[in-house]
Amino acid sequence: MQKENLRIVHCADFHIDSPFKFLNSKKRYKAIKAQLNSFDKTVKIAKQSEAHFITIAGDLFDSFKPDETDVRIVIQAIQKAPEIKFIINPGNSDYWHINSFWLEISKQKNVYLFDLETLFFTFPEWNLTFWGKPFLSHSSLTNLWQEADELIFAKKRNQMNILVQHADLFDLDSNYNPISPEWIDKLGFDLVLLGHIHNVNEIYYTKREIPCLYSGCAQASSFDETGVKGVYFIKINKNNFKEIKFNFVPIQALLFEEITVDVSQIDTSSEIDFLDHIERAIIKAKDSNQANLEFYRIILVGHSLKKIDLAFLQQNLDLDCFYFEIIDRTRVKFDLQHLVKEQSLNGDISRYAKKLATQPDLLSDVLKKLELEDLPMQEAMEMLDQAYYYTILAKEQDIDVYED
Repeated sequence: MQKENLRIVHCADFHIDSPFKFLNSKKRYKAIKAQLNSFDKTVKIAKQSEAHFITIAGDLFDSFKPDETDVRIVIQAIQKAPEIKFIINPGNSDYWHINSFWLEISKQKNVYLFDLETLFFTFPEWNLTFWGKPFLSHSSLTNLWQEADELIFAKKRNQMNILVQHADLFDLDSNYNPISPEWIDKLGFDLVLLGHIHNVNEIYYTKREIPCLYSGCAQASSFDETGVKGVYFIKINKNNFKEIKFNFVPIQALLFEEITVDVSQIDTSSEIDFLDHIERAIIKAKDSNQANLEFYRIILVGHSLKKIDLAFLQQNLDLDCFYFEIIDRTRVKFDLQHLVKEQSLNGDISRYAKKLATQPDLLSDVLKKLELEDLPMQEAMEMLDQAYYYTILAKEQDIDVYED
């Protein structure tokens, strides 16, 4: 038996080799290299922490056929830490199949890879067993373990049992190995280390108080994965399996953030002044969590004096980051009181829109003619608002009403 506490670094969902289709080839290369660096950084953290195990709960790679060079780089990182045992369970993106790249990775002496026939690894010196079932395809509509429950029941219970699994703990209708807290309680694991859910990195306790941990994606690859990403350092008392300490460690080499800027208070029609206001608002809102490569999605909201020139902003914004994009959700300000009094086509449109908004019977008649009589009134008013806005905008700006 070991005389020291058990130390584990848990991670998942690096998605190395993500396509990054929104980047040009030069930036795409840098982004993939940063992903690889984040895995190397994880290994370094484990070495510095003197971890005994690194658990990887699926989707180390973004594909079941990753680039051979990137696979070799991952193997080299593993070889740099021969004192650490790597417990790896393939996920739905990098699922296990015969004669795949997993064969080369599994040849490493310190790699313990779950495959079609291997469901557990036991380490007597720690009185410890790791459990896992790999994905064999891109999805699994049912619990991968449904035919293996008896095997787990048969194991001796005087040791620690840790499940390392790519799964969906929160949605029984999921296409990606749906499991449940009740199932975990039934089988009685002591600790559950999960992968697959990218934006969750917190501990969930079952009714039997079994800790279930999603590390979240170790490295983000899109704006669906904003915020700080990383891995977990876990310390388990050798004399009491229930005494577990969790510590989140940020490692992101790529940081994705969304910044919302309300332009309503920018009272200028000058493109240069508008640009200056936007830049200052973004700099103020930028996250203090730095990464090697920073990606920002800037969402413009509120009312502007005129239609925003996105091409001008995209070309002239001076931001200190690797990549940014702009989404315009603003509306142009109109003087509605003036338009209602105006003797013009805009005036006619405005007056008719006002009648529809203030005379429910008239609006109901219009909806009936449009075969939309079952549309809830709230939705009808929202539709009216949209129709009026884009009609006036098209007339004022001489644009295609359907451009968005």
